[in-house]
Formats: sequence, structure tokens, C-alpha cells
Amino acid sequence: QLYNFLSFFHQKKLINNKKIYLTIFSDQIPEKLISQMRQYIAKFADVEIVDMRRKSIKFKTKFFKYFSYYFFVLKKLFQIKKSLTIPFILISGRMQIPVLCFMSFLSSSKLFFMEDGIGEYVPWGKRQKPFLFFYLLNKFLKMNKSRIRVLQLAKSRKDYFKILKQPFLKKEYYYDNRELYKNFIKNKLENQLSFKPKCIIIGTNPVLNNSISETRNFDYLKNLYIETLSEVNKRYSFSPDQILFFPHPRTKLLYHDNFVKSLSNYSNIHSISSIIVEHYLNQENLEIVIGSQSSALYYAKTIFNKEHVYYLDSEMELLKDEQYKNLLNTFEAAGIKKFFN
Repeated sequence: QLYNFLSFFHQKKLINNKKIYLTIFSDQIPEKLISQMRQYIAKFADVEIVDMRRKSIKFKTKFFKYFSYYFFVLKKLFQIKKSLTIPFILISGRMQIPVLCFMSFLSSSKLFFMEDGIGEYVPWGKRQKPFLFFYLLNKFLKMNKSRIRVLQLAKSRKDYFKILKQPFLKKEYYYDNRELYKNFIKNKLENQLSFKPKCIIIGTNPVLNNSISETRNFDYLKNLYIETLSEVNKRYSFSPDQILFFPHPRTKLLYHDNFVKSLSNYSNIHSISSIIVEHYLNQENLEIVIGSQSSALYYAKTIFNKEHVYYLDSEMELLKDEQYKNLLNTFEAAGIKKFFN
């Protein structure tokens, strides 16, 4: 999402002499990742972190925790509106009430939507159909359609579902950002890549859902990746130096270190940095891309035009629902094949 935003706004000179307020809502984003994003954005414009995470706020009582958080959000919004002029709001991630508050209160700002990973390409499941909040959100979007723009990475706007599927938006409000995105990634960090792998395994975040313990999920994923790397060696005879395991950017440091210990005999392990897996997808020598629930897997096929792209079908009980089946159907429709038959 960060590179999608920067590729367009930097090329169009929309952030020249401006300050960027990087507003963080999700408690799952590690401090180190926030620091890296801040450092990278600072190469293009002044940046300030607006920390709206619940865990960063000290509440006096648990009983009023919910109300206190929204009081904090509204107070912050009034301060911003009173002291700043915000020409653009870039929205990425799962839509939630605080984000809707920002869009509503800063009514003079243009709204740029960016896709929230692979989920934007996956149809709703029956148990995940929009409820009251999304009904109100759609009403708001229709009333403010002249303010909305979409930074499009899909081949067609028809490929989108969920928040980016807004049939009332004019065609010209969807900005095809595919080439700017590819060129930005190629030109900005290509000389910093550690090596040129022939195969990449894209990891998923071990923190999935409260109903499955992190430890249990991590152990499952670790064994899955070992099995995958062993199979890669058997099929293609790649040496460990030709394979890169790329952990999810939000992987906790504890699990990242454990991956290093467990998988180093099978592949190189990418270190924590501002480099994203898409930088490697741009390389011509890359032959095989394998991953789990990753938007990068989808981009490897639909943006970077890699021929051999495979998904790992999870055996976790939690994922055997309609939404997960829709995800696999999305992969199959894009030409991404199952790695283990």
C-alpha cells in the first residue's frame, strides 16, 4: 500500500513541499515496521506519525475503554481540522469507524482508496455480507462520490470486490497505477537487493485468529515451509543460496528469529527491512514464486507476469470456510496453481 501511494503521488508531484501524516490504527503493526515506514517516507516528504492504536492509549478504566477511545479519536480530529489543511486522505486497510470519522470530519479532502491486499479481489462469503456499518458506509460514499479516487493495481476495476467495488464511481475516477507502481519499485531499491533468487517462498503472518493459538499456527506454518522447501529442492534442484524465504512484514520478531533458525538450512531468510517482496518479483531471473494467503502472490501473476506461481493450500481448520474457498478460486482464476497436488 505504501509503494502504491508513493509511486503515484511522487510521480505526479502531489507531495512536493507537503507533510505526510501517517495515521496508524491497527494494533498488529509492529513498532519496527512503523519506524521503517517513517524512514522511507521521509525520503520524499516530511512525515509525522499519528498514533491512533488502542494499545498506545492509556485508559483510566476498562469499563469506559470503548467510549474513551472514540472520544480520543474525535478530540484528535477536531485538533487536526482546526490547525491543518488536509488536501488528500489516503485510505488503506480494513474500513472501520475511526476511518469513517476522518473521512466525514475532513470534508474538504479528496479521498484516495488503495486496495487492502488480496482481500479486495475475493468475493464476500455468505457469513461476511455487509452489515449495518457497511450500509452506512455505502451511503456516505455515494453522497461523497465526487471526492473519491481509486489507485488501481487490478487489470480491471471489475476484478475488485468490497470497498473498491463502487459501481456509482465514474471510470475516470479509477487511476490505473500499475506501470507507475512497477517502475517505482524497480528504480528505487533495486541496487539494495541482497541477491537474485530463482525461487521465492512468501510467508504469511503467524498471527491469524484468536481461536487458534499463535504458537500452534506458527508450528504448523514452519512445518509447511520446511516441507515446501524440501519439495522445491526435489523438483528443481535449487541450492539454498538460490531460494529466498520472505516472511510477512508484520511477523513478530520472535517468530522471525525462529524462522531463521528453522529454515536457514533450506534457504536464505530475508531480514526485516523496508524492502518488500515485490522488489524481487521484478527480477527477470526469478523462476518460481510460492506463497500462502498473500497479495504478493496475486501480483506476481497479474502485475509482474511470472509464469510459475503457486499457492499453498492450508490445512488449518479455521480456514476451511467459504471465504477461504473464494480466495483459492481467485488464485485459480488468475492462473495461480496449487503447489501440492
